[in-house]
Amino acid sequence: MNAVKETNVSQAENYQNLRTADKVDSRFRFIDPPFLFNAAEVAAYPAEVTGNYLLECLRRRFEWQSFADKKLLDLGCGVRFARTICNLGIPFGTYVGVDVKRKAIDWLNANLQDPRFLFKRFDARNAYYNPKGSSSHGADALVRLGVPICDGASMFSVITHQSPDEARKTFQQLRNAVADQGKLYFTAFTDGALAAYAERDQAAPGHMSTYPPQQLIELAESGGWRVTAIYEKDSLQQTAFVCVAR
Repeated sequence: MNAVKETNVSQAENYQNLRTADKVDSRFRFIDPPFLFNAAEVAAYPAEVTGNYLLECLRRRFEWQSFADKKLLDLGCGVRFARTICNLGIPFGTYVGVDVKRKAIDWLNANLQDPRFLFKRFDARNAYYNPKGSSSHGADALVRLGVPICDGASMFSVITHQSPDEARKTFQQLRNAVADQGKLYFTAFTDGALAAYAERDQAAPGHMSTYPPQQLIELAESGGWRVTAIYEKDSLQQTAFVCVAR
């Protein structure tokens, strides 16, 4: 009996010695927004799959080791990247999501209370997404909205729906919200055979705003950026441009 009692005490002590307080990430959240805003060919895959793929493309092309110490401003954020970061437990410094879609921003603010995230609605006019929005926003609009100065910015499927005047203003607004030498990643419909911007869907202005690559380079440069790389489109994103803030 004594031998058995001594063994049990030893096992209990061993269990206490092995216990640790380590947790993978105590900030883990799971969110399930009731909507997505992706094209049908992209929405065919789980949002976290496409979100992780695009974030990894951006991270590698920015030459960032990770997002853990970075502030990223995502203009036209929707809900996919917030969902991806939360549900996959991706280490992130600060993710700043900005969108014209009120229901997306309202839902995220109501359902994601986490200091790593900041969401703002930007009521900018766009013929395709927000025809009743304001066209009077100036170059400092994002800063006045309360967006912090970030290490980098992204726009997935934003310039794809903007006219040259809209695009020029957007590049300026992002430049004022990104630190010197910070980076910008954006996607766009491109066609090297075009002489200038063209609207490929006349029935739906802003649906397919298409540019020759050189015009996009000039627009980005007029907004304070220098284009450093261009990547051909793939199955999940249009032609991608990487820029550095001048």
